[in-house]
Amino acid sequence: MDRLKGIHKQRLVVILTAIIGIFATTLPWATLGGNFGHLNALDYGPGWVIIFAFAAVIASVLIENVKQAIDFTNIKIKWIFLTSGGGTVLIALISFFRIINEPIISLGFGAFLTLLVGIAIVALPFLDSKALDSK
Repeated sequence: MDRLKGIHKQRLVVILTAIIGIFATTLPWATLGGNFGHLNALDYGPGWVIIFAFAAVIASVLIENVKQAIDFTNIKIKWIFLTSGGGTVLIALISFFRIINEPIISLGFGAFLTLLVGIAIVALPFLDSKALDSK
């Protein structure tokens, strides 16, 4: 645990964002006709792929020196963020359209949250890390 002591705020934000994304896969993605039941991403499809994508983001953040900001000039880290976040956004959008086409199924909160977290993961490499630094 000494490794995580004094972790940079940017890395902490990325880790918390990815954990929220993992949690979102367990929330309802679809509700069947009223209160007949809920489906999450693990029940009906892409949940494990999304969990793997967010876990890859967490691992890429923890590999290097955690006391420094993430080096997004490193093409490998940027590629992990863009493919994991972009893949999650793509999976969420495909799921949206599959769910919307069913007349008795409505979208759940987990699908929206997963989409937002995926967009955030894609956007993070382009944000200024100095905004999170202490003044």
